[in-house]
Amino acid sequence: MLLRPVVYDGGMQRLLAPGDILAGFEPTLPATDTTVTLSYTAAMLLTPTYVRNPGGASTDTFPTADQLISTLMSGLGMTGVPVGLSFRWKVVNLAAFLLTGAVTANTGATMVRGNVLASTTKDFLVQVTNGTPLRSVTNITTTNASAVLSNLGATDLANLSIGMVVTNAVAGQQGNTIIAINMTAGTITMSGNSNATATGNTFTFSPAYTITGLGA
Repeated sequence: MLLRPVVYDGGMQRLLAPGDILAGFEPTLPATDTTVTLSYTAAMLLTPTYVRNPGGASTDTFPTADQLISTLMSGLGMTGVPVGLSFRWKVVNLAAFLLTGAVTANTGATMVRGNVLASTTKDFLVQVTNGTPLRSVTNITTTNASAVLSNLGATDLANLSIGMVVTNAVAGQQGNTIIAINMTAGTITMSGNSNATATGNTFTFSPAYTITGLGA
């Protein structure tokens, strides 16, 4: 849906027109961060503009999905975050060095075009692809060469959702996502097969988000 703001001008209501200046309450810019090899916190990611000036080339790692979703839930006063929720985030790189963007594998964070070139500014789009809180489930049964995980209880199934990712290394499922949930059978289907038959497995399922650089 395309929206157009309405403004009040001298007590009269009219549409926003060319030449109008949209006044807002922009937050104060944070102090310039000079850290080399920085791990962004979720709180940093929720600051609309972040200013960097490290003394050398830096690898900047973005937060895990659990960290981001937990912070969003706290700020929004919600028990989960709607899929599709998104926001813009800007990095101002004052340094004459490349900022290399990174995410930790199998933590629900996916990055596209995460690098920020030397002495440039870059916008990012952060999108929640699964906003269900982190959940650890015990006593799961895996079957070799099968994508189905079984022996899940109703409570655990009710606290899982399609799109959650496995964060721990168990039966070759790390990094795979839930693609189906069967409440009646007490099973979930993953995006890939298990590589072992075993009972009593503990799986940790994480929410997920994508951060995409809106530039080179």
